[in-house]
Amino acid sequence: MKRQRVLGGLIGLCAAAAFVGAFVMSGCGGKRPAGVSDVLDLAPADTTIVVVVDFKKLTESGVIDKLEAVKKAREAGQIPLDPKKVDQLAMFIVADPDKPDKSKVMGVITHSLPPKDVEDQLKKSSLGATVKVGELTAYKTKNQALAAAADDKTVLFGNSQDALAQVFAAYKKKTPGPANVKAAMSKYQKSQVRFAVILSDKMKAKGLADAGKNAPKYLSDASQVAGGLDITAEKVYLEAAATFSKAASAKQAADDANKGLAALISKLDTQIEQAKKARDANVKAAVPAMQAALSILKSVKISANTADLELSMGMALTDIQEMTKLLPLLLMQAMMGGGGGGSAPPPRR
Repeated sequence: MKRQRVLGGLIGLCAAAAFVGAFVMSGCGGKRPAGVSDVLDLAPADTTIVVVVDFKKLTESGVIDKLEAVKKAREAGQIPLDPKKVDQLAMFIVADPDKPDKSKVMGVITHSLPPKDVEDQLKKSSLGATVKVGELTAYKTKNQALAAAADDKTVLFGNSQDALAQVFAAYKKKTPGPANVKAAMSKYQKSQVRFAVILSDKMKAKGLADAGKNAPKYLSDASQVAGGLDITAEKVYLEAAATFSKAASAKQAADDANKGLAALISKLDTQIEQAKKARDANVKAAVPAMQAALSILKSVKISANTADLELSMGMALTDIQEMTKLLPLLLMQAMMGGGGGGSAPPPRR
């Protein structure tokens, strides 16, 4: 049961994103043939973040059957569609660093459900209100998202009428998606979940300004971050890469990251030894969670490969489950200005 909860938490965010669209699916007109061969073809030219969840792969691996969170959400009526009938979700975010609340979120869901079932579940889960967006009739969800069936196997969604209209225009255009988005995602084509962040000049400028004078200069050379996530019954595997315009920048970033990782491992190792010798039983109780965090950190591998900083890690679900016990306490320490020195964090009671 614990592993089921961990699995649910790990892809919960992606699942939630997927079913925001699912909540608002609608039948729009008569039968139409499916029309999306590559979900990335619908990405806007100015996409900053893209996430693709391959539910078909999750189902084939048996992960979906182990997700306690999905089961409970289905029972509560929060997920109107059978996740085993959803093929892929692609979510695109067009973000303005200066106005994060104005970001546009849109996407596409491909599925193998009968159109009638989709429409019935939509009516059951939505507010019942419809909005006309071009030729589409979209339903509005309880969280004010909009979506509509573009054809019998494709649903488009957006967080506003403009966002839905934009993804619908891309759907009708049927031309290849942005080359930079496709290139960023191509390496992780086989992953259950893949993602990319395209770093615009505006995003980098804001990031450097926020970081202040100590920000490494090589950050301005970064162009994108992309990765893939795969979940099994025992482990979660993550591979990711940050791409730079210069090989020297990638090497410096990898060197700095490895130094920081080594320092963090050393500090945590010291804290564990101190906690083991502590007289306070509550401090000793934190040792398993700290050891789990150490195991996860030690699984991280960082290297430079030409102009890419590459990262990989394999996390045991048991370690993730144990480590999460520390998170509320670490947040509390941060809020109170603690966490300094070499003392172990107080354990969860």
